[in-house]
Amino acid sequence: MTKRVLFVALVVIMAAGAFVAQPYITVYRYQAALKSGDVDRINEYIDYPALRHSLKTQIRLMFIKEMARDSKTAFGPLAMGFVGLFADKMIDVLITPEGMAAMFSGEFRALGEEINADHPSEETQHHAGGDLLSKCSFSYQFPSRFVISSKSDTTKGGEIKLIFRRNWLVWKLSAIQLPPLSHTASIKAQ
Repeated sequence: MTKRVLFVALVVIMAAGAFVAQPYITVYRYQAALKSGDVDRINEYIDYPALRHSLKTQIRLMFIKEMARDSKTAFGPLAMGFVGLFADKMIDVLITPEGMAAMFSGEFRALGEEINADHPSEETQHHAGGDLLSKCSFSYQFPSRFVISSKSDTTKGGEIKLIFRRNWLVWKLSAIQLPPLSHTASIKAQ
């Protein structure tokens, strides 16, 4: 009888450990897919409709807040319409398997290095061939929500959060939370 109880307890502990470790394993596999540029594997780890919706909502809110702060222009409502259309199209183009691979592989960072060739940041040099998630923290927010937070030199204190959501046993990137507008505005001003 005690062997049976011990066996059941061991199975329960192993199942709980696997459940808790699953998002970490998913993130590791996602990172490996990004590094290799394997578009089919990248697709397995991203919920594209949810990710697009999340980013479109955030970008529109950023522009609304910016327009409210600079409400001196008479073309505000017209500009908001154009900005909304532009942001939607931009996100639809960027949030694809190829776009995600380019964002995380360093192609966009390489473009930034070309623009700022005189002053490459330490972070940019680190990411050129290094570990994408080395400066990140990982946490559960809910049993079905796992967050990777990244503070970087380029966001001037703001955090970018990758939010993975669980659907049964599968974890997928479903949102990217951008830093607040005050952090992005300070970058723009420099």
